[in-house]
Amino acid sequence: MSKIISPLTHHTKGISRRELLKFFGSAGAMATLPFPLMSQTLATPSALKGIDLQRFGSEQHPDWMVEARIFGLSINGLKIDPISFNKDIDSVIRQGANVIESDTRLSDYLSEQEFEKELQLITDAIQIIHQRGLKAVWYIPALELITPNGRLREDTVAKLHPDWLQLSFDRKKRGVFYGKKVFWVEPNDESAWLCPNSPYRDWLYKRLARLAATGIDGLWLDVPIFGLVVGKWGCACGYCREKFTHQTGMEFPTTFDLTDKRFWQYVQWRHRTLTEFLEGCRKAISAANSKTVTIAEVVSLDHLGATEWGTEGSQMSSHYVVWEQDGASEGTSMADASYDDWVSQYSSYRYCRGATMDRPSWAFSYGFNEPDAQLVMAGTIATQNNPYELRVPKMTTSVGMEFRGMMYNWIAKYSALIFRSKSLAPVAIVYSARNRDFLDAIHQGGLIISGTSKFRDRSWLGTKTGSPLHHEYMGDYRGLSLLLYQHQIPTDIYPITRIDSELLSQYPVLVLPYMAILDEDEKQLLLRAVKKGSTLIVSGPKPGFWDANGSQRKTSLWDEFLQGKTDQASSHKVGKGSIHFWCEEVGRNYLRTHSDTITSPILNWIKQAGVEPWTKEKHKTIVQPYIYENKIIVHALNYEWTGHVNNEPSPLKMELTIPWSSGKSIINISQSEPQWETTKSIGHSIRGNKLIIPLTVDINSLVVIET
Repeated sequence: MSKIISPLTHHTKGISRRELLKFFGSAGAMATLPFPLMSQTLATPSALKGIDLQRFGSEQHPDWMVEARIFGLSINGLKIDPISFNKDIDSVIRQGANVIESDTRLSDYLSEQEFEKELQLITDAIQIIHQRGLKAVWYIPALELITPNGRLREDTVAKLHPDWLQLSFDRKKRGVFYGKKVFWVEPNDESAWLCPNSPYRDWLYKRLARLAATGIDGLWLDVPIFGLVVGKWGCACGYCREKFTHQTGMEFPTTFDLTDKRFWQYVQWRHRTLTEFLEGCRKAISAANSKTVTIAEVVSLDHLGATEWGTEGSQMSSHYVVWEQDGASEGTSMADASYDDWVSQYSSYRYCRGATMDRPSWAFSYGFNEPDAQLVMAGTIATQNNPYELRVPKMTTSVGMEFRGMMYNWIAKYSALIFRSKSLAPVAIVYSARNRDFLDAIHQGGLIISGTSKFRDRSWLGTKTGSPLHHEYMGDYRGLSLLLYQHQIPTDIYPITRIDSELLSQYPVLVLPYMAILDEDEKQLLLRAVKKGSTLIVSGPKPGFWDANGSQRKTSLWDEFLQGKTDQASSHKVGKGSIHFWCEEVGRNYLRTHSDTITSPILNWIKQAGVEPWTKEKHKTIVQPYIYENKIIVHALNYEWTGHVNNEPSPLKMELTIPWSSGKSIINISQSEPQWETTKSIGHSIRGNKLIIPLTVDINSLVVIET
């Protein structure tokens, strides 16, 4: 890595849903258009209705965060040289970035005198950055401190404050080590991992407040995790044991056993206490400077890192997040990844946007070579995550200045279309962190599906225990995500803690991966959307057999439909919609076989709901559509050429098949790719209720349909 269980959130006080198709022109204006254009018309709102996440909150977010393109800049030395620093800023601007992520000495355990000098350096740098019209966010680890040459010194944080260190669950390892156990710690340096419930917390809050007072636009808090590197499952120190007992009324658990209610509460408490710590950081920063935003770097996304390390990104409804999305390897990122692995990473990016929901979402875009780096970034922006381009494995690096300039300047041309548009995906997957914890806590990984190769060097991502193939919840969730994307069904993903029935009812199809744990509120949340007309597909052998406390029920919470029959598929009409139960691990079976026996029933249920693929060919592609004012935007990603570190892109011919009926006229359809100097107008035809657009895609294309 580079460096909550809250009540179910119902956003009932958000902005009321408004009609999202804002097409210009009146009947009189239509009459002035050429007759051929009048006959080629856009879908009605019922066929193409954008999903507006912004309705979920009236809070105004800094506008500069919405269209950010982030540049990592390491600043060395104790003083700013204005001449050389302005040359660095020139390079930032040429490469199309508008936000600088600065990395100075804040990773180190600084004395008071050293910290004062750091504050002055930051103040001087910010003044120049702001003069050049850019924004600056400063990197600081939240729970790690490095003491240079600490093996040979006595004034290290671990030696002066041993009680600040995290302690592994088995109480055998303190969170401190020396030397290169990880790439960012140099030989003889001390890396200390601090407990958020120790006195270190107040020490950090005071320093964050002083940093905010310099005028920084944002503070970027890395590694807010229980991650000891040398031990597992922190933290079990005295401060944590005392706080756990005070908050839960239970004794601290002594064994790793999910059937022990104390340990189950401990798993959930770890999420909650880290969220409380970050909220304290935010309050300290905001009190010192209301214009300084707090950005949490979250490495634990929709995989088992969140269970092991504790940080639960889906619970951070009060925070801005930059998601550290991993590749298949710290050595080669996604350069040798399979199509399954690429789509798994893409679905993880889609989850990030759904978890961040009503606020801007930033994400790492790790690359190795230029082609794979472009495809990773294409996935980043196709899911509406603001990109932070870098080369594995380090921050403040780049695949190449020309490459970053090409990508960022291209993104800047279409920035509003990419980041301010509304989703047109007809399907939503509902994700459950609690079921991930409950069903898969003994495992690691959950992101990369394929086995290891000679290029892979992160065993937790690709080994037998790390693959979703061997997980109950993660296997079902990943497999269902892949099934939909690989059959060209545009899909959004939301954590169940971040949604309400009104949002869900905007989707013709809802997909529920294996939710063994389900409470009555969550069930009713889903049923309200179904009664309004949504189709709900429920997977998993024992859906709703456990309550929120991990206690098993005698019957499923869905038993009014299942009637005790959990060994077969069944369909039920509910209000205007329907529920389809398939009481097997459908997703994990798909990961194993990719069989038509699995895909056919799912695709038939989806088709019955009026949803069909956006391409007819069985190519290795992903299509993700949006709407912005009078424009439909379609991202098309080509994965046909991937699979080996030495592969080169090859153009892919495909056809978009977009739902189409009566409405406004088509003015123009254009295609753009990062390598192109200008956009191209492309042809189209109408076949029944489909708009057909023939397309040739190199790595990624942006198609814009003006109406």
